[in-house]
Amino acid sequence: MRIPLIFLGFVLTIPIFAKAQVSPEATGGNDQEEPMQMPALETGAPYATGTGSEALSNVLSGSIGFTPAYNWNLYPGTGSAPINEMSYSISPSIGFDQQISRLHQTYTYSPSFTLYQQTTGLNLFDQSASASLQYRWTPHLTLSAMDSFMKTSNVFNQAGSLGGGSVNASLPSSPNNIVDPWLSQTSNNVNGKLGYQFSANGMIGGGGGWNYMSIPSYGTPGSAGYAQSYDSTGETGSAFFNRRLSLAQTVGVNYQYTRSIMNFSGGSFETQMHSVMPFFSYAPGAHFSANIAAGPQYYSESAAAAATSSSAAYSLSLSAWTPAVTASFGWQTARFSVSASLSRAVTAGDGLVGSYISESASLHARDQIARDWTVDLSGAYSDFTGSASQGAFAYPGGHTIDGEILLDHTLGRHFHAEIGYQRMYMNYFGGAAQTYDPNSDRAYATISYQFTRPIGR
Repeated sequence: MRIPLIFLGFVLTIPIFAKAQVSPEATGGNDQEEPMQMPALETGAPYATGTGSEALSNVLSGSIGFTPAYNWNLYPGTGSAPINEMSYSISPSIGFDQQISRLHQTYTYSPSFTLYQQTTGLNLFDQSASASLQYRWTPHLTLSAMDSFMKTSNVFNQAGSLGGGSVNASLPSSPNNIVDPWLSQTSNNVNGKLGYQFSANGMIGGGGGWNYMSIPSYGTPGSAGYAQSYDSTGETGSAFFNRRLSLAQTVGVNYQYTRSIMNFSGGSFETQMHSVMPFFSYAPGAHFSANIAAGPQYYSESAAAAATSSSAAYSLSLSAWTPAVTASFGWQTARFSVSASLSRAVTAGDGLVGSYISESASLHARDQIARDWTVDLSGAYSDFTGSASQGAFAYPGGHTIDGEILLDHTLGRHFHAEIGYQRMYMNYFGGAAQTYDPNSDRAYATISYQFTRPIGR
């Protein structure tokens, strides 16, 4: 799925690349005829995390970093004592960001090579890639698409994987907090959206998507820290209507449908969810926006577990209504940015074993405290309450608290140095990997070379 999206972006670029020009910044506007944007609840686009001086477009960028790190309790729950280990990572990346008259497209690829000083069996190769584009096909029709891929063996090795580094206005996703996040996993998420502005102040649209996650089994069956194999697939569909009340205020309603199928050793789940969310968005300018949405959510699930030596086969189906709500904001200035979100909704798939009521909060802040010094802080709290069917399995719920703080120092035009600290705390009932030594910490330092090259100017 990634190759078609990259090819589509390339084709759309060809006829206008030679006459590329920077599109005007969205400032809240002073003209009621200014094109409307698809609602943030629909697109799930993250709030800006950089300060104004760091926000660049129409550039080709790249970097390579070297990171020594000390890990306390590297793989929680996998042995009789915590594994404390020194690791060394090399992390190159390449990015392409172009914004021209009707098209905004971004592509990134980030591999990572990690070597451990003593436990060489943990040496790993991770990688992530993403592609996104937004194209104004006609003055009234807008297309957006996104594809993200990740293969990782350690949650600490992926930038933005902890805390609120990717705060957005959509309903909560399902982070891999209950299936052990220190296990090898592969995931892919693809979605496309279409918006049609039928009047000066009205827009309708919708879209669909597909996601996948796979986690192989780990350890020896019956031993502490053993994790069953797991995979999930999901399909989504959505529709929306929004109306602009003023240049800064928009109201509307969003409908979302999700179907998730989860398979793991000994059982399977299927969950279907429907949500209707009236929303309100406030964006007085380019530097601040806020969103709130709330409404009913209906979910139905079916579960089945195979017979084992200690239990009989088990199956059930149930359905229920529950309220769903999400609220968020983002604020960005030349030297400071902050974003935060609160949400409550049913979630399933993407690492979760079954259906859960998820309550979460996240925060990300970045401050350029001096010309060459920036401090970055992120944190998140997620609580998962299992549905009735969870009683047949070993994952009735729990919570995760994680966060990161780092200090960035510019050493010149191309070099940066960072020092940081990451922490994750997990408390889940049942499942040895989540209850045995659940805390994990990492202190690290990074020296990196970075470059940017202008595109189309």
